Amino acid sequence: MDINDFIFSRTQSQKKVDIIKSLSCDELLAVKEATIKRMVKEAGRKIGRTRDRELYISSERREGNAWNSTIESVDVVKNKIYINLYVQYSNTDSTLCEDYDEFFANGSYRGELHRTDRYGNPRTYYFIYSREAKATVVKAILLEYVFTKYAEKLKIQDYVENNKNDA
Repeated sequence: MDINDFIFSRTQSQKKVDIIKSLSCDELLAVKEATIKRMVKEAGRKIGRTRDRELYISSERREGNAWNSTIESVDVVKNKIYINLYVQYSNTDSTLCEDYDEFFANGSYRGELHRTDRYGNPRTYYFIYSREAKATVVKAILLEYVFTKYAEKLKIQDYVENNKNDA
């Protein structure tokens, strides 16, 4: 199954969620840049008064490298995709904007954060995303798209399922 076509198909939203959750690492990393761009344009919110869009990842779906950073949002700015990451260390936390092509290049991604420590000395902090961590980030983006675009349908389905269990 090609996830790039399936995500935009006319399939039940709950079935989309189930299939996204069951995708393997290789299938998740096969998501194309054009697919991500289309998802952000369809389900993302406007940034200011521009044509730029942002797909904000809600807190329950945020994924990261299971160490010191998580994905915060995906932006399309002037038709180019950026990944916003929240990075936290002992004395600093900040949001970084990483280029999509560099972040999702083959192999692991090693990012840098340049800050000063508590004594004012310049420091370089690093964060690393393996292939598996990148795949969880893609899964979070796909799930956020489905939950944002089909919010009403998913709420109705949850309501029906909860009432079936009560009966």
